[in-house]
This record gives sequence, C-alpha cells and structure tokens, in this order.
Amino acid sequence: MRPSKSKPKLLVFDFDNTIVDISHPCRCATKKTVEFFLGRLLGDAPFAKVNGHCIPDFYERSDQLLQEQGSSFRKDAIIKKFQEYYVGRNYNGYILDEQCLLKEGILKKLKKHKLVIISDRPIREALFVLKRFNIDSFFDEVVGNEMPGEGPSKKDNLLKLLQNFKGTKKETVYISGNPAGISLSHELHLPFIGIVPPSFDRQSFKGRMVDEGANLILDQIQDIPKIF
Repeated sequence: MRPSKSKPKLLVFDFDNTIVDISHPCRCATKKTVEFFLGRLLGDAPFAKVNGHCIPDFYERSDQLLQEQGSSFRKDAIIKKFQEYYVGRNYNGYILDEQCLLKEGILKKLKKHKLVIISDRPIREALFVLKRFNIDSFFDEVVGNEMPGEGPSKKDNLLKLLQNFKGTKKETVYISGNPAGISLSHELHLPFIGIVPPSFDRQSFKGRMVDEGANLILDQIQDIPKIF
C-alpha cells in the first residue's frame, strides 16, 4: 500500500530523528551518564558508534554500555540521570545541540494539511524544541509521553490522534525516521513514509526500511512536499 496520490487529511510525524536530529547530543548525554555511574572517564572511543532512532534507544544504549563495563543500575535511575544531562536545568543541556530537520520553509508548503506530532518525549520538552526552532505554530497537535521510556504506547497515541481529528486511516500518513514505525503502520493499515536520518548510513538504512515494508523512503525530509 503506497501513500495515496490524493491529498491526505492528516500527516503524522515522528519527532526524534524526523523533526530534529538527536544523534550527537544523545551520544554526548550517553557518555556523561555512563561515566557518572562508573565514576570515571572513558574517553570518546566507546561512544563513537553509539546511535539510536529515538531518545529511549539511548537509555538502552547507556544501560548496555554500563553492563559491558561490569556494572548494573536501575533503569529508572539511568533514565533520570540521562535526562538531567540531556534536558539540563531549564533546558540548558545537550538538547540545545539538536538540529532542526523539518524547517519553516518546508512546513509552509504543507500548510493545507493537518500536521501532528507523535513523540516519545514529554509534551513540554517537545514544545520547547519546536518553539526554539520557531515551527510550533505549524502543528495542530503534539502528543507526548509524560513517562520517558514507559507510558502509553505509540499505537495508543496514534489511535488517540485519529480520534481527535476524526480522521480515517485512508486519510492518514505516518512519517518517521524510525523503522520501528513500519510494523505499527502495517498493524493500523496506514501508509508509511520512511526518512533517512542524517546520522545513519543511507544505503543500509534504506535497505532495512525496504525489507521491513516501508511504502516509500525519502533521503531527506525536505522532499516531503514533492509527495503531497
């Protein structure tokens, strides 16, 4: 099932590595988190290839790296410390190193559609990022997760959006730089457009999305207006 050529009513965007590039700041927060729990510096080498599709992935990477060093800590403690480094005090942490991928000029070309965001982050955090890049006014709704790493599933939040906008699945397209969204889109019978995040190898990432059944894959999110 490919996205319909007719103009869809509802474009649902994932947040991490779709709206913003999180790879570098998350890698930095992972390093700080691991070193905090170990009580020593590790240098950059163990973290050079650390990557993930969303912030919860980096909670897992932090946990894995600690276990590789022979240490084990409670998951909630790891998440809390990671967030302290990432968000900081009054949003002065590594979150300020995020890069905007879906910029104002592109969003203006999509203004005829309903644009919504489904995020793994608390709503306040997501809104801070959107306002920082002056793109918050383009989105009709932002659904977040107030319990990082836990809370409602993406499926529940996506169904909530469909109900809020009284949209049918035929009128909705899910757009994400996270391959995990493909199985969800298939489960809900939604067209899925994959976006290759800038921090991932293009060919291998596209190959994975093809294998998992993405309806369409774009090299960059700036190409979205060409589809709609």
